[in-house]
Amino acid sequence: MDAAEFVRICDNEFKFLESFGFDQREANADVLVWEVNYLSSSTIISPIYELRNQEIHIGIQPTAEVSGHAEDFNSWYLSFSLQDILVIRSPDIILSPRNFSPSARSLTDTEIKETLARSANALLEYGDDVLRGDFSLYGELKALYNGSG
Repeated sequence: MDAAEFVRICDNEFKFLESFGFDQREANADVLVWEVNYLSSSTIISPIYELRNQEIHIGIQPTAEVSGHAEDFNSWYLSFSLQDILVIRSPDIILSPRNFSPSARSLTDTEIKETLARSANALLEYGDDVLRGDFSLYGELKALYNGSG
């Protein structure tokens, strides 16, 4: 698989984002990371393939216009992942055939496609609030990562 194919698969699997107002897309690829950023007025969703680690994850962050919702948190809370949402809302779900256990071999095209499809479905099912620009999840993330709550 090449970066252009990764972008094509992302565009297909994450097409539902259009219904949440995601109307812009930026794609970036280098030798270590392939990334597609989907932007709405409130949220950035980023399927990312880290080639060195052979991992796919979905980055999530508010746009600059709404990042004030998290003003009482450290800046790293502004960016989180679909996996963070799943730890809170559905800890038993498995997105990757490898379950984020790197191996010596590259992900196969089928594994990449399956992981992106599972991730898109999980984002739609468990992250619809974030897709609508509701970042109230920050309180749960703060409790999770600070061990308080």
